[in-house]
Amino acid sequence: MSTVNIKKKKKRVCTTKDYLGSNEKFEIVWSKYKGIAKTHPKPLKNNLKGYYNSENYISHNPKAIGFISLIYLAIRSLMNRNKLKMIKPFLSKNDKVLDFGSGSGSFLYKLNFKYESYGVEPNDFARSTSLAKGLRVVSAMKEYKEKFKMIFLWHSLEHVYDINKTINEFSQKINSKSILVIALPNIRSFDAKKYKSFWAGYDVPRHLWHFTEEGIIDFLEKKKFKFIKKRPLFWDAIYISYLSEKYRKSKFSLIKGAFWGIISNLTAIKTGEFSSKVYFFRKS
Repeated sequence: MSTVNIKKKKKRVCTTKDYLGSNEKFEIVWSKYKGIAKTHPKPLKNNLKGYYNSENYISHNPKAIGFISLIYLAIRSLMNRNKLKMIKPFLSKNDKVLDFGSGSGSFLYKLNFKYESYGVEPNDFARSTSLAKGLRVVSAMKEYKEKFKMIFLWHSLEHVYDINKTINEFSQKINSKSILVIALPNIRSFDAKKYKSFWAGYDVPRHLWHFTEEGIIDFLEKKKFKFIKKRPLFWDAIYISYLSEKYRKSKFSLIKGAFWGIISNLTAIKTGEFSSKVYFFRKS
């Protein structure tokens, strides 16, 4: 009896809850994939849509108002410029690129000026917002017959129901030497350890998977993708720390979030464990 309890404790990372709406509790437990944790219990696929309908889920709601929304939109604008700089060395004008989990189309819109750009967005409302901008967006990968020079997953892989199936689909949609770009929260970051169950990077149950650096690299290399490089996403630490302070109902949450976000980045300069990282993989 005690042996079973010990095993369960080893598997569990923490217990947290959905701070955006339902207040339901979930556990973060280690999955069968090395260095990758998962949300438990995993909601039924048909029930997931309801967790994205909150007005507080800003990435799907371009008309969101309020202080948090303003901060998110400001950081998103900075990040979009940074993303374009990161991908530029790998692409030529009019290359075909795919933004998987394109949300309301803010980055896809920027891509469209330089590249032949396509998007995948399962959420009906976010997708309709993109379509209204004249962007090419569908609800699922299988709707495209094209192959792409680069596929982006900016904080999207943690949302997919079956990561094994999704990566296999990407393998069919890119040519040899094409690039897969994956941005993810890091559950071994300073801010994840500091905020524990309040850490906004868990974002359960919308985030079904939770990654370490070695976890995502090991998983992709087993899928015949070669790891090329990684880059920190400095602004994520500040925004995630701010949200985490809000979840704790802290006074002066913006000041505290900015402070601890900066501390997280400074700590990560030594440890390498940034709040979020973007990984570049080449299909081998």
